[in-house]
Amino acid sequence: MDVLFPFGFGLSYTTFEYDNLSISSKEFRDVDGITVSLNITNSGKIAGKEIAQVYVRDIKSKLIRPEKELKGFIKVELAPGQKKNHDAPA
Repeated sequence: MDVLFPFGFGLSYTTFEYDNLSISSKEFRDVDGITVSLNITNSGKIAGKEIAQVYVRDIKSKLIRPEKELKGFIKVELAPGQKKNHDAPA
């Protein structure tokens, strides 16, 4: 069934920009984990909260796995024009 707003769509009264994305490793194993680092900027005119989400896909699994799996997220609150660097474990 089609949905009006998919998971992670985010309904907000402000806008956010992401940049300077980096990951600690290009390959992921559950036992090792990785860290995703990025800058989030509130580019709107009012304060707001944003949830950055990290999704992974297993390309070598012998089991049937989802195309995307949520592995980590962070919730941040930023004032207008405020920019912060965040690390999100995945």
